Amino acid sequence: MAAVSDSIKEELSNTTPAELLDTASGGPDPLSYYFNRNRPEFVKDVIDFSSLDYVRTENVTEDGGIIKHVLREGEGEVTPMLSKVSVHYEARYDNGELFDSSVFRKIPVHFKVGTVGVLKGWHLAVATMRVGELSMFRFSAEYAYGKLGAPPRVPPNAVLYFQIELLRSTPPKQFESPVLFADRLRCALAEKDEGNTLLQTGAHAKAFTCYNRAVDHFAGYDFKTEPVDEPSMNRYNDLMMSLQLNRALCCMKSQKWENAKKCCNEVLRRNPNQVKALFRRGVAHFETKHFQDSVNDLTKASTLDPNDSGISNFLRKAQKSLKDIQTKNAFNFGNFFERLQHEEVKDSQKQQLTKKILRKKERLEQEQALRLKLAELNAQKASIDGGQQDVEDEEDMKLRLEQTQQELQTRLAELLADASLADIEDPGFKDIIAHQVL
Repeated sequence: MAAVSDSIKEELSNTTPAELLDTASGGPDPLSYYFNRNRPEFVKDVIDFSSLDYVRTENVTEDGGIIKHVLREGEGEVTPMLSKVSVHYEARYDNGELFDSSVFRKIPVHFKVGTVGVLKGWHLAVATMRVGELSMFRFSAEYAYGKLGAPPRVPPNAVLYFQIELLRSTPPKQFESPVLFADRLRCALAEKDEGNTLLQTGAHAKAFTCYNRAVDHFAGYDFKTEPVDEPSMNRYNDLMMSLQLNRALCCMKSQKWENAKKCCNEVLRRNPNQVKALFRRGVAHFETKHFQDSVNDLTKASTLDPNDSGISNFLRKAQKSLKDIQTKNAFNFGNFFERLQHEEVKDSQKQQLTKKILRKKERLEQEQALRLKLAELNAQKASIDGGQQDVEDEEDMKLRLEQTQQELQTRLAELLADASLADIEDPGFKDIIAHQVL
């Protein structure tokens, strides 16, 4: 998993097959083999994976072959393909037992992400990490040592755990030795062909990784300072559009619709009339329920290629969905405004009724006060009739009481004659008012 020193090579050459030294061939890693033969007994330790405090967990691959458990978050951007990285790692069996460690050797491992030299699962794992991040990865056998394993320490079809700490990452654009454009183009085409093969077998996640590596081959290339001829530039543009279209297809297969839109946007930025990009973006818009955008893209695609029945059929489907949602919205909004208007009418009626109720309450209070005063006057008149006052004083008092009584009766008659409150016919109104007044 790293450059093998001459002393280790010499010892390995006397004890292992020659093909063991070729990590690119898929054979066991020589450093792991050397470590297994020479590690002291005190290095043996076992951990319980369930006891670890994970920040978060995610699937690195679509098939679940690599599962990532983040122990400590890193900083900066995710490591791009072709980056030069330095890592520390510990390798353990699925029972938690340690069998390899760069930490024990105190020698970090250095490699270029997306190339040869380490297990293929490492490329996918490290490409999800940020500098300073510490994560525990679970590798199925397919992404580790495969069916054969790495005797004597790694058995066949072994599920392994790798705790990886990303110490340093140098992006491709900072490489000291730039690659010629022709070499970049050749490598990118090879990555594309591998991705196409994987896509045909249904390995969408792996194919997407190949297409990403193909795009990354041109990272950091400055077309202004290093111009290329027109035929090469045309090949580059065609390749970029093809890669982005295939990336969009992988995203659609994985139902990552927003990512699919972004890939299609890159294609349409180069060629606004690219039919496949319009169709795939239209499908992505449809799946995210942006039906108007979907109809717009599919209509343009159908206009550019009217003989494509697949585009025409999906366009009709999108148009129907758009019509259904517009009808539903119109009904919902129509009912909303109708209900709102009805509520406004009811509120106005309630306000008018409330005013009348308050006025009637006030009238009843006045009526009650007048009747009480009349009762008091009658009591005073009765006391005068039975009293011993002078005749002259008695007549004066009766006269004043009668005048006051007439005034009160007149006001009471006027109050009872108010017709503006006659339409309040709530059967419980009188009881309510009487309760409030009394």
